[in-house]
Amino acid sequence: MFTYTISAGEDSATANVDLTLSGLGDVTPDQISCLVAWLDPNVASSVLDPDMDGFVEGLTDLSGENNDADERSPTQGPTLVTGASGNSMLSFDGVDDAMTIADDDDINTAPSYAGKTITVAFETGADVTARQVIYEQGGTQRGLNIFIENGELKASAWSDTWTVMTADTV
Repeated sequence: MFTYTISAGEDSATANVDLTLSGLGDVTPDQISCLVAWLDPNVASSVLDPDMDGFVEGLTDLSGENNDADERSPTQGPTLVTGASGNSMLSFDGVDDAMTIADDDDINTAPSYAGKTITVAFETGADVTARQVIYEQGGTQRGLNIFIENGELKASAWSDTWTVMTADTV
């Protein structure tokens, strides 16, 4: 668990965050209630590469909620590779590759959320010093992200009414 405090002038708020790191094992989308998106490059039928060039153009959402992920542009899509675990995974070039999901109230456009769970599985390269964004949502007014920097896994959030806060090492 880590604690963070958000301050804006004389106002502040503190929140405790539980973070659990564990293997998912053989969990399937139908075993998770209130699932909003499930993007899994290890499920071959969900990987969109119509021209078979190795560049992933999209991932079909397996949750049934139609929150598919698409490449940012034709030159900014990741490639499909086999990871150390033997599973298929996306490899991003570290420069401009990205996948995007359209705005959706269940993900990022509702006025507020009582709670949110984000689960990501990732494998890093040798460089864990440079900032590597694993997940990000939001824009200039508010958002959150999960990233690696200086050998630590971190999370941060921001809002137009308070400054950026970054959680202690998670």
